[in-house]
Amino acid sequence: TTTATAAIATSAGDIGSGDDDAATNGAGASPVGRRRGRSSPRWGYDPALAGRNPVTGLVGIHNPGNICYMNSIMQQFYNTPTVRQGVLTLASPNGSNGSNGADHAAEALDDRQLLAVELQRMFGELALSDMQDCSALGLCENMKDWDGNPVNVAIQEDAQQFLLRFFDLMEQQVPAFKQAFGGKQHAQMIHPDATVPDFLRERVEDLMCLSLEVKNMTGVGEALDKFVEKETIDGYEWNEGEPRIEIQKRYVLGDLPDSIILHLQRFTMNMETFTTEKVNTRFEVPHELDLEPYTSEGLAWREALQRIKKEAAAAPTSDEGEGAAGEGAGTG
Repeated sequence: TTTATAAIATSAGDIGSGDDDAATNGAGASPVGRRRGRSSPRWGYDPALAGRNPVTGLVGIHNPGNICYMNSIMQQFYNTPTVRQGVLTLASPNGSNGSNGADHAAEALDDRQLLAVELQRMFGELALSDMQDCSALGLCENMKDWDGNPVNVAIQEDAQQFLLRFFDLMEQQVPAFKQAFGGKQHAQMIHPDATVPDFLRERVEDLMCLSLEVKNMTGVGEALDKFVEKETIDGYEWNEGEPRIEIQKRYVLGDLPDSIILHLQRFTMNMETFTTEKVNTRFEVPHELDLEPYTSEGLAWREALQRIKKEAAAAPTSDEGEGAAGEGAGTG
């Protein structure tokens, strides 16, 4: 049985809150506050910001506004061992082995390299810092959109859009991401006649994040059933020059990654009001997730077995055959 660990990345606003700023006011603010963009004297000290979480022993990521979606994703990355190891062991993009001249060297790096450097710095703080949390501002400044703008910490983005953009930027810089989360999905076109030699046609596509419908679903299992559900297409030209036919199309999983990220579509468009609405219904996530039934191979052997059973049920039994033969002989 093939299994995969599920890491959940929901749409914007589903994880965390946008107002968990741990900053303090006045002279009591920590020097780290200056690094986070807080206005505070350099000599200030706040015991509340010193020391890891006393229960878990872990370091958090400071939220200066509405980047809870990003912080939750970064924490999941850090807690994936292969990704954490891959990021922490990245070689310096400029080949330097020390901090001397680091600022001058940084000027020669492109945006993607700078983003990788900031990611490594964040992971280093999560691993070694004695503070309560670390800053995400460096990551925000170097995480650029298609227009070259950095992350606006005051605006809450869609988690999946951020995730896919991040993967695109880090594909070459941090190979560990694709090694850990990179899988395949198959787009299938199915002919109505299973006896046709190429009754099933597939196109293989890269998969870094599996998006699941949440509305009217009870949990991951039902959402996966919906994901592989067939869609009917009328008037499809299967072969050039032949009459158009009705076929079925669907998406299924191919090669499974070591860890799969499930994006829950908790935000939907209301077509009557043309406004975005959040789905807050209960959605169950199992502790163990078996994805084999939703793969190309898993569905193939199950559907082949169904066809065999259907043909066997439709075929006449031996008694029925003998009776028909006897009736024919009597008539003759």
